[in-house]
Amino acid sequence: MSKIPCAQFVRVTAVAMVLLATAPAVAAPSAAERRMIATVDAEQGRTLAMLERWVNQNSGSHNLAGVEAVGGMIRAELEPLGFAVRFIPLRGVPDGGRGG
Repeated sequence: MSKIPCAQFVRVTAVAMVLLATAPAVAAPSAAERRMIATVDAEQGRTLAMLERWVNQNSGSHNLAGVEAVGGMIRAELEPLGFAVRFIPLRGVPDGGRGG
């Protein structure tokens, strides 16, 4: 058996470690993970449509009605999940809360 030079051994070992560290995990998803994946897949269309409504709503800083509309859309999604949603109106805040 021939000896491998130390520098070459270190390089080969380093490359092997990098390859092993970046290898994808091959474990199958658990039952809970499979349910999450199925839920995400089933809700994808509805979620994308919801996101599209949110981003298409004019809610720039000067459009307080638009900001309130987005707040209402988000409230409609979060409250059924058990979140307590509180919207702080900006109408009484100087400059609509923009700080300028």
